[in-house]
Parts: sequence; structure tokens; C-alpha cells
Amino acid sequence: MHLRRSAAVKYFIGAYLGAALYCEWLIYMVQPLFWPKLMKCLDEEACTRILFIADPQIQGDLAVSAPLNYLYEWDSDRYVKSTFNVVAGHFKPDVLVYLGDLMDEGSIATMVQFHEYAKRLFSIFQLDYPFVRDKISEFEKVFEQPSVITHRNISFYKVNGITHDYPKESDVDGDYKIVVSHYPVTREPLFGHQDPQLAHRVTHWLKDNGEVLRVPAGGDTLYEVYVPTCSYRMGTQHIGYGAAVLVTYPQQLAHRVTHWLKDNGEVLRVPAGGDTLYEVYVPTCSYRMGTQHIGYGAAVLVTYPQQLAHRVTHWLKNAGEVLRVPAGGDTLYEVYVPTCYYRMGTQHIGYGAALNYYAK
Repeated sequence: MHLRRSAAVKYFIGAYLGAALYCEWLIYMVQPLFWPKLMKCLDEEACTRILFIADPQIQGDLAVSAPLNYLYEWDSDRYVKSTFNVVAGHFKPDVLVYLGDLMDEGSIATMVQFHEYAKRLFSIFQLDYPFVRDKISEFEKVFEQPSVITHRNISFYKVNGITHDYPKESDVDGDYKIVVSHYPVTREPLFGHQDPQLAHRVTHWLKDNGEVLRVPAGGDTLYEVYVPTCSYRMGTQHIGYGAAVLVTYPQQLAHRVTHWLKDNGEVLRVPAGGDTLYEVYVPTCSYRMGTQHIGYGAAVLVTYPQQLAHRVTHWLKNAGEVLRVPAGGDTLYEVYVPTCYYRMGTQHIGYGAALNYYAK
């Protein structure tokens, strides 16, 4: 009987230690392996990584009676700090965007309590807290920021979805504009009305192992993305952060084409000249990457002198249009003639004929 009880105690202790080891250490190493893969930055100067943080809602002193409130605060703060460290180390953001609900009792706290809450919040997200709590003048400066913040060529607009307060256009607007708000701003029940100009609208919810949203540059579509809470205290299983990689090309490169090289995919033909940027994604050449798309990228670049930038390519086809080439000019005409032999494995068989007319 004693041996059975001793073995049961050992199994219980082992299970408890194993669960604690998994929940407090191993989970933070395993979980990033299942996160969606975001775009890799080939040019760090053109990439901006943005991390969106919503609803940490650190617990106040009045929610639970002492001494349990110290335990609850320690546990919830430690969880948010641990998850933030993992996300920040994995994603390496350039910009942190906080979407509101930072603390539970900020509106009813005394000045001393408010600064204690703010210091906890700054400690969780590894920020310096430069304010002095016994100075009344510092009270409103803790979270004081302009309504429009510009980083590189990106402008962040802070909008209040409840009071309908929004900033006017700034003189330092960037090429890209991102509106941040605690509440949705385009849903009719919350904002009260919907602008007819927002008819082209896409709503995207960030979920576990959800599809990565790819937003093309330009266009008249509004994308509204909902970010989940980062705290387990909100009573939901959908907990996390929002991560975005914004490739910020100058405004003159707004015309951009993205092309993925695939098996038996269409050949991309890039015309000479123009203001369009072509970005081509080449697959891995190794089977070890865990994908079926394996191969190489091949390109043939025909480099004409600068004075031959005006160039016309013409394919001779059955019943095709007759090409008329005017005399003079700086345009180069390149004509492709089909094969004259049926053994080439194509239906396009024939000859090329040209008439050179000299006017007297």
C-alpha cells in the first residue's frame, strides 16, 4: 500500500512539473513554429515591420481584494510580458502601435495609482518611464502624443470611433496612411454612418493560423483589420498580436506588379521603359524547404541602347494584321517570323514577306 501511494505521488509530482515546464517555458519555443509566414524583406530600407497591440488591460488594485490582487496582477502582467518578448524577438518590429484599453482602472485611479499602473505597463513592454509621479503636471503627459505620427513615409492617424474625433490632414503626410482606433470606424452600428466612398471595403479578422492578408498598393479599396486582445483576462480564446510588413516604395513606384514563378506558369514579359516596378518571387531550389514549388528563375534581358527605348515587337501570324512601318523616326521594329517546316511541333508555319516602297 505504501509503495502504491509513493508511486502515485511521484507520478503526480512529475505531471505537475511537466505541465509547469511546458506552460512556462516550452510553449514559448514551440508556438512560433506554427505562426503564419510573413513576407521576407529583401530590402530593409523599404520594409517597415509594425506590431499592433490591443487590450492588455492590466488589472487595477480594486478588482480583487488584497492580498489576492497582488497575485492576480503578477500573473497577468507576467503573461503579457512573456508573450510580448516572444513576439518582439521573433518579429523584430520597427513600430509598436497600441490600440487602447491599456489599463482597467485608469479613469478612476488617483494620481499615485495611475502612475503605478503606467509604470507597470511600461515595464511589461520594455519601455522607459521618464515621468515623476508626484508632479501633477506630469499626469496628462504619460500618454500624450500628436494625433498624426509619421514614420519614414507612413502616417498613422489616431481616430476615436466613439466620439467621431479624427485628425485633419497633416502637412507631414506620408505616401501611406494607416488609421488606428480602439473601435471599428467603418461598421455602421458603431460609427453611426458609412461613407458611400467606402463601398469597396474588406474586413479581415486576425485568427490563429489564419490566412495572411496581402494588400496591393494603390486602388480604392479600404482594408479594416481587427486585432485580438493580447491578455487572457478578456474571456476569449482568441489571444494574440497583429503583425504587418509594409513595403514602402516611393510614390512614383505606385505602379507595381508582383509575379510568382510557378510550375508551367505564364512567362512574364516586361516592356522596356515605363514607371512600373516588377517584383518577381523565385522559388527555393531545395526540397528541404517543405514545399512542392521547387525550381529556379530564368530571365532573358535584351539590352538595347538608350536611343532604342522606343521599340515595337510584332509576331507574324495566320491572318494577322499587316504591320506598316513609317519612314524615319527613332522607333525600333522587331518582327518575329514563324518556322517554314512542319516538324517544329507548332501550328504557326509560314514565311515573312515585306514590301519596301520608295516614293519619288
